[in-house]
Amino acid sequence: CIADVGSCVLSSGINAEYGGRTHSLNYGLLIATYRDGESGTVCDDGFTTTNAIAICQEMGFEDSEYASWESDGSFMEEQSSLPIVMDDLSCSGYDFASCSFSREHNCGHSEDVVINCNPEVTFSLVDWEGRTHSLNYGLLIATYRDGESGTVCDDGFTTTNAIAICQEMGFEDSEYASWESDGSFMEEQSSLPIVMDDLSCSGYDFASCSFSREHNCGHSEDVVINCNPEVTFSLVDWEGRTHSLNYGLLIATYRDGESGTVCDDGFTTTNAIAICREMGFEDLEEAS
Repeated sequence: CIADVGSCVLSSGINAEYGGRTHSLNYGLLIATYRDGESGTVCDDGFTTTNAIAICQEMGFEDSEYASWESDGSFMEEQSSLPIVMDDLSCSGYDFASCSFSREHNCGHSEDVVINCNPEVTFSLVDWEGRTHSLNYGLLIATYRDGESGTVCDDGFTTTNAIAICQEMGFEDSEYASWESDGSFMEEQSSLPIVMDDLSCSGYDFASCSFSREHNCGHSEDVVINCNPEVTFSLVDWEGRTHSLNYGLLIATYRDGESGTVCDDGFTTTNAIAICREMGFEDLEEAS
């Protein structure tokens, strides 16, 4: 990436590994390096998808019209060791020669730009009527670059997968992500093809994930995700240890860290089944 800007030349690169190594893939923390040697992160003030496309094209990525970006502090260990060296980046087109920026900034590292230059697939959540969901819970939809779009089968699906996908969609506090596959969106599900199966993520970065576009599933296996639950549940035994079995004192833990017991006022078997499902238990019709 070479662009004459005043007396400097800008080169942009992706620094995607948490250890600060330049990543060979297409996703990571965006690093700007000037001709005078100054190097660091890019603030998201005024940042747009047009900016992301211009930068990805400048770095030689193909199909960069699908570029996406976020700024969620997910590379904070690496980010915090670097200065912020660019702000107010504005590109009027997809050529980096159309871009302007400032080397001054008024940002924190939580605003550092992370770019995905060539996503093979993007994700979204929809509600019971098929509308893109404005909240953090819904039927998971995968959309490929070639336009194919549909649901995701739960074969091999794990909480790690859910966290990786929620982070990819830009949700904060995604370490609390949960998922289920109970056919609760069946009216919408039945109108869509199943387009992804055997999703497996070795870490919380979607770059660590593999999947198949072939499947052997029914819509009762479609994944529904909650990317940022307000509360999570666990069971503890008589000594306060997290219970490895299916019976114990119910503990609610909120996002702000508050944790404690649940009162029985108004509690029903329906409540018990819902909570057990949230904790991942099967055979919920026997919950008590």
